[in-house]
Amino acid sequence: MKKYKVTCFLIMIFTYCTMVEGTGFTLANAYSQNSKIQQIWAIDAINSFFWNGNERVLDVGCGDGKITALIAQRLPNGTVIGLDVSSNMIEFASLAFPPDQYQNLLFLTGNAASLPFHRQFDVVVSFCCLNWVLEQEVALKKIYECLVPNGKVILVVPEKDPTGLLLLNIELAQSDKWAPYFPGFKSPNAYFTEEEYLVLLKNTGFSKIESKVVTTDSPIPNKQVLRDLLKPLSVFITHLSENLQKEYIEDLTNEALKFTPIDSDGTIHIVSNKLQIIASKE
Repeated sequence: MKKYKVTCFLIMIFTYCTMVEGTGFTLANAYSQNSKIQQIWAIDAINSFFWNGNERVLDVGCGDGKITALIAQRLPNGTVIGLDVSSNMIEFASLAFPPDQYQNLLFLTGNAASLPFHRQFDVVVSFCCLNWVLEQEVALKKIYECLVPNGKVILVVPEKDPTGLLLLNIELAQSDKWAPYFPGFKSPNAYFTEEEYLVLLKNTGFSKIESKVVTTDSPIPNKQVLRDLLKPLSVFITHLSENLQKEYIEDLTNEALKFTPIDSDGTIHIVSNKLQIIASKE
């Protein structure tokens, strides 16, 4: 059966709760349980990089801290800081990976567009996070300033695809049925093609840029799992009644299924494009 392209759909789900403040510890836990695709993408990027074991690393948009902790384990003589705009995520990560067990790991609350560091890191990583930063040029400039000369940045972001379900949730929120419930709703994300992002990196000052777009296929076992995965994406519906929230999620799930046919065994295929980048600071 043909698997339709649903670019970045679940990545939007997984990353939204890392970029929204005040959504609560429950949402952080939901993110941790439903972030498998993001973790796979991040691990692929980590494995593609040669680590000396003594690097000073900053993870921008660290979420629940799983990937940040994995990096820390690979750097016995290094240090790692995980940064996230959500204090709930930082609380969750700090409890899950305590300093007595991860002595080279620290979690801090902070914004990608206002990083307070200057020439303090050998490597800055960010996995499926920067697409939620509208001030993209500002964020890249801040990352550049964080790095020591010859430092590296490792980025994974969803690639823009106008033919996919990139804006599915936003379009639903702005539909005739739901728009009255969300006055003034605007998209909180920024997406780029590979070519567009390379221009941003070069304008920031990065060089020796290695980039690739990879298509991944992530199976979802059934409609209920898809429904559960969609809930963290829709944190903006919390002002609705419980029944309306359920109705919105059901509409969102049904819209998704129009583009993702179910196999005979009930499996739903989510096909996504990721843009992976490694670049150097002059």
